[in-house]
Amino acid sequence: GGNVVLYTCAEPGSEGSKNQNWAIRNDYTIRMGLTEFCLGLKMNLKTSNFNYPYANLTLVKCDSSSAEQKWTIQDGVAIRNEYYGYCIDAMAGILEDNQPLIGYPCHSQPRDNQRWMLPDSWSCFDDTTFGDLDPPPECTSDIVGTLKNQDGYCFGTNIESPITPSNPWTWVTYQECDGSAGQNWRLEYGQIMIDKNPDGVTGSLCLATDGGDPGLSFGWLYVHECTGKSDERWYFEGSIMRNNGFVRCVGSKGEDALGQTPTTEPCLFGYRNTTNNELPPVKNFNMTYPADWQC
Repeated sequence: GGNVVLYTCAEPGSEGSKNQNWAIRNDYTIRMGLTEFCLGLKMNLKTSNFNYPYANLTLVKCDSSSAEQKWTIQDGVAIRNEYYGYCIDAMAGILEDNQPLIGYPCHSQPRDNQRWMLPDSWSCFDDTTFGDLDPPPECTSDIVGTLKNQDGYCFGTNIESPITPSNPWTWVTYQECDGSAGQNWRLEYGQIMIDKNPDGVTGSLCLATDGGDPGLSFGWLYVHECTGKSDERWYFEGSIMRNNGFVRCVGSKGEDALGQTPTTEPCLFGYRNTTNNELPPVKNFNMTYPADWQC
């Protein structure tokens, strides 16, 4: 066991190359050579200098039933852990010998410290849909309702940029709840849709999240014509509203949120780690939605 670090590549077949050989297996674990050790993540709570808590990349005894040991390939170059939704990252972006390798929220588009040259055979494990290996159920409900953040603001379509037949999309904003059509939503097979379309707009309009700017680990919510892609798929558990595609949870800006666009952020505070009691959930993931939407 132990933590994994970055190191200059040894000559193939040399003694030093033995602990630099890795193989991804059909159970989505990454094993070191012919040993019994696989890559895993261990959350590090001493993370005051980082935007998000990071995880140490460690060697652990292989366990194909452990979600913390399952990995997929994102964008052909990044290696993402399917439990935390984190990518393997060179700490602080420093690429030099003995630099610790960590798990950190995946950038919307991988930067150098999350880009890896991978064997061609690893492309079979490319997660082209950005979805979970074992996605949660896709729920359907007859209940039409509102989505609220912890301050009681409703999710609504942007009234300053309304949806029209020629422009069938807009950003979502936090609004005072008033029962207007743009604040009423329904749930169908994991997709959240506007219950009643604006006049002249045909087809279903779905809530989705974008990937954000390339260097960021969060995105913004908007409404557009439904496509069925994973960035429109949602799952509810307790007070948590999670996007199944980017494996991010809906956050909130807090009391100054009125008029702003809700974000989706790494779920580590409010979803993944609460089951292990590693990190406490924080206020900004507390959502209110129809109780019947959780299945």
